[in-house]
Amino acid sequence: MDRPAIVLAYHDGLGVLDDDALDRLDELGRVLDRTPLDRWDDPRADALLAEAEIIVAHWGCPTIDENMLARAPKLRMLAYAAGTVKWITTDATWERDLIITSGADANAEPVAEFTVATILYANKGVFSAVDRERGRPAWDRPAAAAAIGNWAKTVGIVSASRVGRRVAELLRPYEGVAVELYDPYVDANEIGRLGATRVADLTDLCRRADVLSI
Repeated sequence: MDRPAIVLAYHDGLGVLDDDALDRLDELGRVLDRTPLDRWDDPRADALLAEAEIIVAHWGCPTIDENMLARAPKLRMLAYAAGTVKWITTDATWERDLIITSGADANAEPVAEFTVATILYANKGVFSAVDRERGRPAWDRPAAAAAIGNWAKTVGIVSASRVGRRVAELLRPYEGVAVELYDPYVDANEIGRLGATRVADLTDLCRRADVLSI
C-alpha cells in the first residue's frame, strides 16, 4: 500500500516537529515538504494541495474553507496537533467528511495541572504575599491577616470544558477544598461525577469562590 502524502500547515517558527519527528512521520507517509505552509497563497501551495491526502496542522494553519478544499481533491484527513479545531474549520470542512483529529485531550492535561498548581498557590496566599512583601526587610513583615491554605476553600470553575473537567478531577484528593462548577449545558449528575457541585448562577459563584478558574 502506498504511503499517504502528508502536507504540513502551521507557523514555521513554532518548531512543532523536529527532524527526528519528521523522520518518523516520513516512515508512515510521505512528507512532501518539510517547510510548512502558513498561507494558501504560498507559491508551493497548489502543487502540495493537489497531492495532499493528510494535513498535519498546528497553530498558524490557514482556514480550511471551500476554496482550499477544491484545490485538495485527495485530502482525507486533518490531524491537528493542538487543541480546538474551531478556528481553522468551516462548514465545508465537515461537509467533506474528512477524518479530523486533534490533540485537545493531551493539551488539556498540562493546562489543568498548571491551573491546579495556581489554585493551590493562590489559596496559600503566595501571589498576594509577593506583592505585599516585595521590598520589605525581613524584620518588618507583619503576619498575614487572612487565613492561608486550602482547607475550607471554595474553588469555582466556569465551564465543564476538557480543562475544567480535568481541574475538578485533579482537585478531588484535596480534603477541605469544595469545587463548584457553573455550566448551564451540563446537568448536576454529570458534574457530580467530576467531584464538583453544580451552581446555577454565575454571579453567585463569583461571589462565593475563593479562587475562580475561567
